[in-house]
Amino acid sequence: MAGALFSRLKNWNAENLTNEDLNAEIDNILNNLAPLMFDDYSVNVVQMQVQTDPGEVGSESLATSLGAELARLRFAIKEISGKSYWYESPSVSLNDLVAAVGTGLLANRIVSGRIRSDSQFPIFLVPNGAARTIKLDGAPTSFIYYINGTQYTISTDVTITGLSAAPASQNTCLINDGIATDDQDYTRYTGEGGTEIPVDSAGTEITALTGKFAAFKIVGATTEYFIAYVKSATALTKAHRGYFFDSTDVPIPRSGYTNNDTITLMKLTWVFAKTDGTLTVTYTNPVWGDDEPTSPAQGDYWFDNSANTWKRYDISSFISAEATLIGTCFQDTTNTLGARSIETFRTWNVENTIELFAESNTQVKSRYPGSEINVWGTIQRYSRNLITWDITLDLDSDITEAASTYYFFYITENGDKIISNLRPYDRREDLKGYYHPFQSWRCVGMAFNNASSNLTAVESHYAKTPKALLTPVQTAASIVEIVEPIVTLSSAGGAFTKTLPPADAWRGVVLTFIKDVAATDFTAITIDGNGAETIAGLTTIKLIWPGETVRLMSDGTNVHIVSRYIPKKIYSFTPTGSWITNTTYSGLLQHAYGNVVNFQFKVSLAGAPTATFLTFTLPNTWNVNSSSLLTGLNAGAVVTGLPSKGNAHDYNVQGIWSTYLRYMSLDTTVVRALVADGSTTNVIELVLTQVVPFTFAVNDNVEITAEIPILELDVI
Repeated sequence: MAGALFSRLKNWNAENLTNEDLNAEIDNILNNLAPLMFDDYSVNVVQMQVQTDPGEVGSESLATSLGAELARLRFAIKEISGKSYWYESPSVSLNDLVAAVGTGLLANRIVSGRIRSDSQFPIFLVPNGAARTIKLDGAPTSFIYYINGTQYTISTDVTITGLSAAPASQNTCLINDGIATDDQDYTRYTGEGGTEIPVDSAGTEITALTGKFAAFKIVGATTEYFIAYVKSATALTKAHRGYFFDSTDVPIPRSGYTNNDTITLMKLTWVFAKTDGTLTVTYTNPVWGDDEPTSPAQGDYWFDNSANTWKRYDISSFISAEATLIGTCFQDTTNTLGARSIETFRTWNVENTIELFAESNTQVKSRYPGSEINVWGTIQRYSRNLITWDITLDLDSDITEAASTYYFFYITENGDKIISNLRPYDRREDLKGYYHPFQSWRCVGMAFNNASSNLTAVESHYAKTPKALLTPVQTAASIVEIVEPIVTLSSAGGAFTKTLPPADAWRGVVLTFIKDVAATDFTAITIDGNGAETIAGLTTIKLIWPGETVRLMSDGTNVHIVSRYIPKKIYSFTPTGSWITNTTYSGLLQHAYGNVVNFQFKVSLAGAPTATFLTFTLPNTWNVNSSSLLTGLNAGAVVTGLPSKGNAHDYNVQGIWSTYLRYMSLDTTVVRALVADGSTTNVIELVLTQVVPFTFAVNDNVEITAEIPILELDVI
């Protein structure tokens, strides 16, 4: 019988229907409602191979019969196996895959939940904003999670109220960064990239958290909330600046700050979802590890790596928490103002073969075809295509192009290209790459949009040929980041200071500093150790010369000078002197060694000198380093009766190290030298043996060549 593989019990033929017969026939049907008693959908091979695409979400193909339903299920099986037909054996079984790569699934994980409208970034935790309450948004998008390998689903909104408030006193510290003025751009990133936020005047509520992560507020250019590790009473580090979302799902971004701005402690709260569909929290940093934490307090959480489960301390021991961590939030003294959801489980991977280069003033492209990248657990492949970012087309929706600004190049989880002025977080430890602070987009590089709004200094996170990251020329004070191994500096805008990161943050790393070779001035750029740390025993070192390069390395405690290079170029300058009528001054200088400079001074005079003494003044507001001279050699030493050096016009001059004097004249007039007069800026003084006015002939010159130690230069 078509449709059924069992027979009816009786055929009636002009007879009365009895209740016994009717009941028996119905029982016959009920007793045969089993899969083996229904007809197949494989009457022949052709029918067996019928497979129907069920479509995608939003374009579904609905079945109108059981046979049609089976055809759609066959199609899904075929796609999973990768074969042409649903019944073909796959090349690799699931068991084979598990044996080869493992399950890769965490027993405690978040599968899905509410996400942002323009990416897959999770926002299922929502702060109240007007009460000390956090909400898990479970409707209309369900929150699905695993605890100890078992799946749970929350399909309604769940809240937890009465969260602890932040302390109201002894809860602040001050920015202690003398170079931080006017909310400079670098201050938005201090605490990240191995740097520290220098602070002082820390209250006891903050110092009590030394060695722990905490949440903070800073009111600078805007109000920012961030998470950071309290390293000491004077330093916050390992920060994620601009970390939280507000009660309307809007990110609260990084902000610049100025010296002495106030940082206020918030109450950092760790949020867990339980097996019963409720929430619980802890205010103590959870611990991950094999060893049970020492001296725990009631309610502390520990992820036992050996047991692969969360545990909670209850009175006298750790017990199964029956919960998993899903995010963080924070309170001020009144309300829960921000939250951040933990990322849903993905197969994170370091894969990224996109190397960037500047195609034009407005475009950046991938350098080679065939690039691939793992973004938010999904592989994006570009085959023979070159990926293009165009700043006129691909800027993130909420920003406009600005000159003298860094821009960052992102790939979305769907393979789209985005240019943003928001710098990524370094998530290489857990997400295996650099990611947008508030989106599920992976960053592949950056560029500097210069003063002419041209994209320059393009750098990639991946390089086919490994190379050091060379930053655009920097002209202002800031704290150096470890991610800037080669820093080019320019004094075109005046002197400034670059502060090194703490020595323990860059142990074994070499940082290179280059003064812009295009510079034409000798304005000092200072490299300063972090806090009280020194550089090769010096409080600071200075880059003076165009092209001067210094390479520094930290051993974790001390900073050493690996190498230092100063070009031997000869520079011209115009000296000043005490003879001021009918005079022409000229000069040359060149670095000799250490803090010593070779000088050539020359004055051409026609007529009588205007002073008995001729004084040349050092350029660049430099001063003689008298500590590098023996007593008396730079003040008041008079040398007379100078012997000739081969002709009547050449004389030796004693003082200020090796000095050579030549008086060029058409006769054999004798000249004597007086070295300095007590002023450290006067190099050489000459006095004539004749009574002034002594008349020089046209084209007569006085020339001095001297090696002079300069106070403003480093001895090393």
